[in-house]
Amino acid sequence: MKLKFFLVWLSIFNLIFAVELDDFDDHLQKNSGNNTSGWNADGKISSRFSQNHMSNWSTGSKSVISFNGSMNLSLGYKKNKFMSETALDLDYGLLKKIKQGDLIKSDDRFEIDSKYGFKTGKHWYYVGAINFESQMFNGYKHEGDSLLISAPLAPAYITSSLGFNYQYGNNFSLLISPTTVKITTVFNKTLSEKGLFGVKKGSRYKGEFGGYIKTKFKKEIVKNIKINNKLKFFSKYFYKTKNVNIDANWEVLLSLNVNEYISVDINTVLIYKDEIKNTQSVNIKKKLQFKENFGIGFNYDF
Repeated sequence: MKLKFFLVWLSIFNLIFAVELDDFDDHLQKNSGNNTSGWNADGKISSRFSQNHMSNWSTGSKSVISFNGSMNLSLGYKKNKFMSETALDLDYGLLKKIKQGDLIKSDDRFEIDSKYGFKTGKHWYYVGAINFESQMFNGYKHEGDSLLISAPLAPAYITSSLGFNYQYGNNFSLLISPTTVKITTVFNKTLSEKGLFGVKKGSRYKGEFGGYIKTKFKKEIVKNIKINNKLKFFSKYFYKTKNVNIDANWEVLLSLNVNEYISVDINTVLIYKDEIKNTQSVNIKKKLQFKENFGIGFNYDF
C-alpha cells in the first residue's frame, strides 16, 4: 500500500512540472517561424570524474577513483499534422579502488526510444511508440570474479505501444497507451537457466500485454540550472496474484552549468519491477532499485 501511494506521488510531481510550462510555450509559439523544415536535433556528451583519497584514516574506508560517461542524442520532426521523435541514450561507468582490486562496472545502459504520431487536436496525437533498453557489457556479482548476473540482451526490454500522446511545446510529453506489448529477453544461456528477470527458468523471453504511461519533462528552471525528468509505468492485464503489479522507472538529471563546457550533475534512477528480485541473492525479496551519480565534469552540447 505504501508503494502505491509513493507511485501516485510521483505522478503528481510530474503534473506539477507540466503546469510550469505555460511561459515556455508562449515563447515557442512566437518563435516557431524560425524553423520551416520541421526538424529539430540536439545532443549532449558528458564525462564525470571523481577521486576519494584516504591515508591512515582511523575509521576505515578505501581510496577510490571513478569515471562516468554518457551520450544523449535526439532527433525530432513536427510539421503540419505529423510528428516523430527518436532518442538514443548511452551511459557507462567504472570504479576502482586505488592500489587494489579490478575495475568495477558502476553503470551500463543502452536505450533507444521512438514514437510517431498524427495530430488530432491542439496538443493531442494518435501515436505508435517503441522503446528498447538493455546494456552493453557483462555484469558480475563481485569485482574480479566470474559469477555472471547480467549481459547484453540479458535482460533486454522491448515495449511497443499504441495510444495517445499529449505534446506541450518541446519540453513536455505524456504518452498514454492502453494497448502495450512488453517483451523481456534473456539471450544468455547461463542466465536463462537461472530463471532471472521474471523469465521462466530455461526460457529466453517473456511477453506481457498491458497499459503503459510515460512522461518526459525538461526545462531550464532558473538560469544555468536544467532538469530532465522521465517517468514510466507499465501494468499488465490478466494478473492473478495480489502483488503490486506495476513496473516503474523514474529518472532525474539536474545540471548546474558552470560555463559552456563544465557542469555539476546529479543523476538519480529509481526502479521497481514487480517480478524481479535483487540479483545479488535469490533469497532477497523484491526491492526498490536506486542509483545516484554526482560529479563535476565536461559537457559538450550540439
